[in-house]
Amino acid sequence: MADNLQADLQTLRAEVNDLRASLAKINDTLVDIVKRRAGEAYEGIQESAGRLRQSVVHEIEQRPVGTALAALGIGLILGMLCSRRSHSHHS
Repeated sequence: MADNLQADLQTLRAEVNDLRASLAKINDTLVDIVKRRAGEAYEGIQESAGRLRQSVVHEIEQRPVGTALAALGIGLILGMLCSRRSHSHHS
């Protein structure tokens, strides 16, 4: 009886060790996948930002006065919104 128990415990230990090794491999694979996906996402964001930057530069070059007026208007609106919020928090 004791021999069977010892054999069963050894088998169980070996299976647990195999399971640990498998889980470690799964973890490594998941980490690699996440790193690769994050890298791809970062590259995509960089490409999009580059295209946006080129588009903005092109727009400024084509319509410098209109772009400056639009930027001024947006700045004024944002300034007014921020000013209202800061005054409402102090009341």
